[in-house]
Amino acid sequence: MKKTVIGNSVAAVLLAFPALGGEPAKLNPQIAALGDGQAVQLKTSEPTAPGRGYSARMPYDPGNKVGLVYGACHNPGSIAQNDVWMFDAATATWTELVKTDSRTPELRYTETGVQVPKDGPPRPPGVGHTYNVICFDESLGKMVSLRGGTPPWMGGWPKKEDVEKMQAAARAEGVDLAKARLSLPWLFDVKAKTWTLAAPETGDTPKHTRAEACCYDPQHKRALYWSVDGDVANKKGGVYAYDGASNRWTFATTQGSPAPGIENLCCWDSVNGRVLYFAGNYTQEHVVKAFDFPSLTWTNLSAKGWPEGVKIGSGGCTLSFDTRNGVALVFVPDKGRVRVLPYNVREGFFEPEQSMPWALIGHPLSYYDPDQNAVIISSGMQLSPSRTWAYRYKQTEEKKP
Repeated sequence: MKKTVIGNSVAAVLLAFPALGGEPAKLNPQIAALGDGQAVQLKTSEPTAPGRGYSARMPYDPGNKVGLVYGACHNPGSIAQNDVWMFDAATATWTELVKTDSRTPELRYTETGVQVPKDGPPRPPGVGHTYNVICFDESLGKMVSLRGGTPPWMGGWPKKEDVEKMQAAARAEGVDLAKARLSLPWLFDVKAKTWTLAAPETGDTPKHTRAEACCYDPQHKRALYWSVDGDVANKKGGVYAYDGASNRWTFATTQGSPAPGIENLCCWDSVNGRVLYFAGNYTQEHVVKAFDFPSLTWTNLSAKGWPEGVKIGSGGCTLSFDTRNGVALVFVPDKGRVRVLPYNVREGFFEPEQSMPWALIGHPLSYYDPDQNAVIISSGMQLSPSRTWAYRYKQTEEKKP
């Protein structure tokens, strides 16, 4: 087991390491002290973001250099958790951007038939199962959510008689059903602290989703989403792609299909310029695939050295891609520790396992901070304070002239 460092200082320091913009990056001394395979429980500001039930990722906003926490309660009928928080690793600071709604907020209809909280500015209502259907669109500079953008009667599985009742209720509230349409995605602006419902006028907009996966492709500036859950009435056998510049979705048939199961884990593989996709829950298969958007092709990858007793899915694990060292890092809670599984995307095998001595409570969320060269991990029970750790896979080797 690698040594774990417990940090005491919160103040950030300026070190002579060039950030992407050419200026020195502000480094957190707690994180800067980490060696290879080391982790530190960060001393953060208070309060911290409350823990969530089911969410495997904190989308990273590279413009503001923060990780974002949103939604992901499992049962929106009992917990309406649609708050938004951000974490600045440089200063170990948590900031609440949007407060959560009450458990059963009164709703109203938008012009496109989508239900939103009645009071305050538009925002997604407290919806469950966000899992992996959030990402960050770097071209727009906004977080993308694929939940809560579907008129109720256009949902995944309503019965005919229920559709009629829901349409009647909407008409009673003044909704013109002829104007109702699928309206995803929701877009969140960190600086403005506001949600906007994109509501594309045309295109193959998906219904809002459950327990599936999306990923941002920075090379082609598309948010990609795959529908694999049979209970969700979206098109299958292909990929939905959202172009923020034109505010338009397209659906295209793909060669091959995603890894089996739902609640899959995926991330952008910056080494190979493709999406990396692990099999999800409700399957016993150990499968890793890659998706190439230009060719619309899925490829089976080798996954030699698969760790014993591990099933990788967003129902319990979290995945981040270390862009500095070019390795996918899977974090798996396991009886008083967190197993760290480095997947070598160049050679297609799992490197030696590492470990963090952290008895996780709740579901872990994570993102990789390129300035800090560390994965930031947050976890806590639903509505209880979370704890925050930083893990470094490897120091970057100095390049000799």
